Amino acid sequence: MPDTIDISDTERKRLRNERACRGRDRVNPDRRRKQNGIDYRGEVGIICYRCRQDLPLDRFRPAPRNKYGVDTTCKDRTRLRRYGITILDYRQMVDDQGGLCLVCGVNEATDVDHCHDSGAIRGILCATCNRGLGFFGDNPEGLRKALEYLEAHYGSH
Repeated sequence: MPDTIDISDTERKRLRNERACRGRDRVNPDRRRKQNGIDYRGEVGIICYRCRQDLPLDRFRPAPRNKYGVDTTCKDRTRLRRYGITILDYRQMVDDQGGLCLVCGVNEATDVDHCHDSGAIRGILCATCNRGLGFFGDNPEGLRKALEYLEAHYGSH
């Protein structure tokens, strides 16, 4: 006897649409603030949705679709939620490495680099280097092959 249940195409479409709509049921923080009459413009910049502090715009990630062009949760709160580090931990790590990216050593260190398997923080990198590692899937062998390729074709047009 098969473990699967045979369902009609219309039922399958209904279930697919139901799964797709789940995300739409959550209320957008901007919409919730508007519904409750909350104005998140502060004296300094924007009031963070999570920590309720009035912070300058550079403390928020860009979000072009948002009303003010930035996310409603500050970077500090996002780092704490994603990586379990406070702003003091983050600043200490940046200071310990001289404020520069650990990979290129040129750009300002802004992004937390972490192992996707264990979640362990490896260091603070610039956005370009952090994304570059991510595009290679944190795979050292892939990076070695890319390096060999660049060295073989360096300067050739």
